[in-house]
Amino acid sequence: MLRGPPSTGSRADVLLQHALIHSGHCTANDLAVLIAGSTTVAATRINATMRRLGLTDTPMYGGYLVESERRRSISVPLPAPIERELIPKLVNSQPSFGPRKYTTAADLTQLFRELYLGANGRGPLIPELGGEVTPAESRYLLYLLAHWAERGELAAEMSSRTVAHEPGWLSTARHDVGVVYTRRGPFVIAVMNADGVGAPADRLAARLARATLRHLAQR
Repeated sequence: MLRGPPSTGSRADVLLQHALIHSGHCTANDLAVLIAGSTTVAATRINATMRRLGLTDTPMYGGYLVESERRRSISVPLPAPIERELIPKLVNSQPSFGPRKYTTAADLTQLFRELYLGANGRGPLIPELGGEVTPAESRYLLYLLAHWAERGELAAEMSSRTVAHEPGWLSTARHDVGVVYTRRGPFVIAVMNADGVGAPADRLAARLARATLRHLAQR
């Protein structure tokens, strides 16, 4: 929408920093309104962009719910959360989901991979979007993701390496996805834990990152 990274201190720059570095839902909604006029139109454009990239398991519906909005609209029925039985502990194939906000580790991994490749002028992000996302914009987003406010277990475990990531915390889940830069080259890792909270669940991404590093060292 901007045809380049936002200028320093501009409204788009400030909103992106708060949305990505501090995971602010309010600012994410404000950003959607800024670029598309409303959260509904923004969600439609996001879905269209994701489909062009072949990412079909990350649908958006309107904006993000925040606690203040929940209190103000208590009389308005809220969308039902995804039932826990729809996220089984063990699966042999991709489970199906209803028409709600959700994503998958596969989609998140592919999105961050394309963001990394796009920063170098490579990968599907550049040709598929026909110049709508520039390498400079990809580098700008990775820079913000590398400065996430609370480093979390993944970044803490990779303390001697740069990690561009975006954790996601819910009442019954802990997620993290990011690009880990190592001397042997970068790798992308996405972990979604739907059956745990607190430090043990947060450490899962770190343990998997360590295992990935060991695997790369043996190649």
